[in-house]
Amino acid sequence: EEKRASTDMYGHRQSSSQNGSIKSNAARRWQQVGAVVAGDEQGHSGSGPNELNTPSDIVIDSKNQYFYVADYENSRIQRFPVNGNGDRTGVTFYKFENSTETNPWRPYDKANKPSAIFIDRNDNIYVAEVYCPCRVLKITPGGQVTTLMDAKSGIIQSCSGIFVDKDDNIYISDWIQSTVFKFDRNGKNKQVVAGGNGYGSAPNQLYHPMGIYVAEKSEQSYIRVDTSLVSCWPMFEPAVR
Repeated sequence: EEKRASTDMYGHRQSSSQNGSIKSNAARRWQQVGAVVAGDEQGHSGSGPNELNTPSDIVIDSKNQYFYVADYENSRIQRFPVNGNGDRTGVTFYKFENSTETNPWRPYDKANKPSAIFIDRNDNIYVAEVYCPCRVLKITPGGQVTTLMDAKSGIIQSCSGIFVDKDDNIYISDWIQSTVFKFDRNGKNKQVVAGGNGYGSAPNQLYHPMGIYVAEKSEQSYIRVDTSLVSCWPMFEPAVR
């Protein structure tokens, strides 16, 4: 099967199948005709209210009223109505400030970018910055912004994935440290729940983890890593990390 190369937000190569096929033990039927709900219908990038440039993540609010897009190259979070009736005009929900330091991957670019986004059951939105100060922000429905953690505090070095569970515990994939951390709702009481043993491919290691999903009923955490694999970790067995 022919492969094509692509790069992630950090410039690392990934591979995907040319035909986008999904292997499964169950029969699958997919609707083959979709509708463009955000961005240019022809796929052109831009910075206007009805345009996107490298959207990297998406979440939908609890009322199924709005969806939020991490508009990566435009350094913003855009909000769109779920039922826009063909109107793809977005509103800038949050605009990232420029980075305070030169980033090692793109030294010419000071613009910070959203690396991860999550929305909880109360419609609080959590967003993270790719570059320094690498803040993880909590934005309430009323627009109040709180910095939960950042690289300057030494708590994390980066954030490439966020998940918030039903008890408001916050899970962070730290791309640089190849570790997934768990914090309380205030960004305190840090625990290592996956990785933490340097980057690598051993059973107790991760290699630059990206997105994370916690299956709370089965008490498992699912972590996408940079090698395009998904690893599954028990949430409450720190002895076997």
